[in-house]
Amino acid sequence: MGKGRLLIARIYLIPLILLLLAVLIRGVLAFSSAWQTHFDGGSGELNQWARHLIGDCSGQNHTVAGSAVQMRANYGADCFGAYYRENAAYPGTFPTAQDVRVMWRWRYPTWGKYGTQAGQVTGRFGGPQYYGVSGVDTGNGDTDYAHVEANGPWGAWNVDRPIWRTGRRDTGWHTSTFDFICDGQQLAWWVDGQRIHQVTNASALPAGHESRPYQFWFGNLLSSTPANGDWTGFDLDYVYVYAVERPQLQPPGAGGGGAQAVSWQAVANTPQPGGSSWGIEYQARVCTDPGCAGVVGTSNWQGSTSYTFSGLDVNRTYHYQARAKWVGTPELVTCWSSSVSAQQVGVPDLKLTKSAPAEAGPGEVIRYSLILQNAGSAAAGGVVVRDPLPSFVTNPTQLSSGGTVQGDEVVWPIGTLAAGASRTLSWQGMVDPAVPTSVDEIVNVATVTDNAGHSDQAQATTKVLIPGLSLTKSAPPELKPGEVFSYVLTVQNTGNMILREVEVRDPVPTSVLEPDQISHGGRLDGSEISWLLGELAPASGWC
Repeated sequence: MGKGRLLIARIYLIPLILLLLAVLIRGVLAFSSAWQTHFDGGSGELNQWARHLIGDCSGQNHTVAGSAVQMRANYGADCFGAYYRENAAYPGTFPTAQDVRVMWRWRYPTWGKYGTQAGQVTGRFGGPQYYGVSGVDTGNGDTDYAHVEANGPWGAWNVDRPIWRTGRRDTGWHTSTFDFICDGQQLAWWVDGQRIHQVTNASALPAGHESRPYQFWFGNLLSSTPANGDWTGFDLDYVYVYAVERPQLQPPGAGGGGAQAVSWQAVANTPQPGGSSWGIEYQARVCTDPGCAGVVGTSNWQGSTSYTFSGLDVNRTYHYQARAKWVGTPELVTCWSSSVSAQQVGVPDLKLTKSAPAEAGPGEVIRYSLILQNAGSAAAGGVVVRDPLPSFVTNPTQLSSGGTVQGDEVVWPIGTLAAGASRTLSWQGMVDPAVPTSVDEIVNVATVTDNAGHSDQAQATTKVLIPGLSLTKSAPPELKPGEVFSYVLTVQNTGNMILREVEVRDPVPTSVLEPDQISHGGRLDGSEISWLLGELAPASGWC
């Protein structure tokens, strides 16, 4: 084990030494900064940290210059020291019941033999976990490169060589990020936006657990007097602690027809350390069980805080979850929210069709037939079919079972109609013999309703057949005895129906002798000429 890690272990074994860094608290909740600071040199940031010293720590310089706190050594003094900030002395520094992201910016502008810590996140002092450190690995004095270390029940992880820099001593600025997600079941370490390590199967830690992120500190790893030039100095620019809020779904009402709308509150956005805001996207899923072991469907990532699932089976309960994604550097996907459930109920779908004769004349009977269907996935209750008597239809009779005449309509109180069930209804009436010739059709509209607001209508149209026939006859106005002349007869169908078995009879006057040249197959029978014309279409005639 390298010397830097030996000293870290020693720190945890000394009860009086709590080595944590802290940041200026802003007291913001949800998807936002729980606490943050820049060391700008004008607000007394170091006064908001506890300081732990062993030995003569006058040999260490902790100053704020420019935009960073600087830790340097005055050689010739025996000192072990650090600044730290934790929830006991500074409540609210770290969320105790939410997931956490911690980001800090650091550099090592000077290099020496012995390592230092430019920032570390740990659990409560004496607890089993520390989560991440931006430090210089002291090793044997030759492996002095920046690295990251972590340790916990899920195992230890140490980077003895820099995986983001090789072959040189890096004096540039870097940003470390540590994510504590799903109550600690998912852990991730990032350097300069690149994920360098991940744990996905750790144990969930309840709110307030001693091993949840609780402290931040920075300091040296020495407990002896370093030789001149052996100290590795560092600068720390900022520290941000974010509370990672999971979106919480609103309890949905029962869905219907295979569709279910769900919605959730928008998580609060917050500035990134660079000043820009995170982009926030959401994803929802539907499952067959509260723990979502059986996922039925998952939405795409979207900016909206609502989504409608479709194609669900009716008459069963589904469970819904949502999560959020911080779109930035580095990206962060929250844990799934707690599930909410909703019953997917069936929906009635009432369908009504109606038929009637295409044509009917005055005095003829019209028989109406209605077919009622529930094409939905649930029973319809309080179903009633109403069929108003159309104008010029009288004497409703032959009502099918259950139908009654109520005022000017035929009514069937169906009651409950099961999903997939159907009923056939009928009645008949007579076309008013005195229907005006201006009426060319009879339109009848029936309606079905239920007690949940579902309805449908059906229409049937019957053409009213109005007969009409005209006959005209012409002859010369004057005649001389013995003069030959012609009678001209014109027959016209003036109605809107085909006339059948049309016959014309024309008696021969006594003063007219020897009638001949009878057209269109007419024949003389005694003293009368007759024509059997057969069918005569509307608006057609015969001359």
